[in-house]
Amino acid sequence: MKPNNQQLLDIPEDILKELLISKSKFLGQLVHNLKNPIGSGLSFSEMMMEDIDSYTPEKLKRHLSIIKGSCEAALTQLEVLMIESKLETNTLDLFLQESLFSTLIKNCIEQNQKSIAKNNLQIQLHLLNDEPYINFDKKLVNLVLQSVFQFYIQNTSNANIHIRLTKQDGFLNFSILNDDCCKCQDKYEEMVVNSTIQNKQVFSSSVNKFLGIQSIIEIAKLHQGNLSYTLTEKDSIKFELNLPF
Repeated sequence: MKPNNQQLLDIPEDILKELLISKSKFLGQLVHNLKNPIGSGLSFSEMMMEDIDSYTPEKLKRHLSIIKGSCEAALTQLEVLMIESKLETNTLDLFLQESLFSTLIKNCIEQNQKSIAKNNLQIQLHLLNDEPYINFDKKLVNLVLQSVFQFYIQNTSNANIHIRLTKQDGFLNFSILNDDCCKCQDKYEEMVVNSTIQNKQVFSSSVNKFLGIQSIIEIAKLHQGNLSYTLTEKDSIKFELNLPF
């Protein structure tokens, strides 16, 4: 229910000021996050327009790929914002489709191949021969996987990443674990805090480029599943996502 004018007038001035400051920080962070991908796409498109007659097919393909990646990065940022806003207001609906979870895993690895190679990461993939089809929102769960992958890409180098699919008691289990993560102890403590905070602000001062841990947990719950994360003896973090089939 929308507040009426009298209700707005009854809000204390200091609270209104705090909301305006939070809104300003939120918009500033959003603009900051979008500036690089949009600016990159704009720069390369201008360069192409100026020198289009001298472009070789290889160069054209390379620059179009950069523009495509920049647009995808900006769209991902906006999708994350929309999803997290709907989660906060309990208005996120699922579009369920029957599919193989391993298809998303393979697509995610392919989409992050450059970063995986740059960080010298070796993917150890263990899939099921008799993998069951499950119903899930492919767009949402893909963004969940992308967010988890980004955690390892940003915090791991020169190591193995183990990805495994298993099934038990009517649930498909996806687990991912890295061999080495020097920042994982601090990251784990940060996730524990973030997963327990109930943010009641109208505007959060932080704008994530990928889904936060609390959003990932909520998306798993919407699928009648669950997501857990644990700190291993080697100070690495293991994520496990369970979805019913």
